[in-house]
Amino acid sequence: MIITWDKDAAPCIMKPMSDSDSLTPRQRQAAERMLEDEGLAGDLEDPQAQRLVRWAGAAAVRAAAPQQSDERAAALVAAVRQAARRAARQAAEGGLDVIALAEAALAELAPALPG
Repeated sequence: MIITWDKDAAPCIMKPMSDSDSLTPRQRQAAERMLEDEGLAGDLEDPQAQRLVRWAGAAAVRAAAPQQSDERAAALVAAVRQAARRAARQAAEGGLDVIALAEAALAELAPALPG
């Protein structure tokens, strides 16, 4: 099950993505935690907020990859959350691209995140 945000910023359940069956339970949980985090996008307007939440969900899946230890995956997922929140604050203040800000923040916080 994939949870995403509809146009009214309310959580909704969508059909599973084609590769979601290949996700581990840890990856699914990491993505769902990002998607359910109501404060993740801060004060961003809807289009940017949706982009940021999708980015954070995908980054969390990478962070929780099976080759990571549980401790390392938890640290990487926390870094994704921190990067997204930082990007949301900066984008809301300066009108900059939220994804570029999030990727830059994540590179600083967790430079070894798998590709």
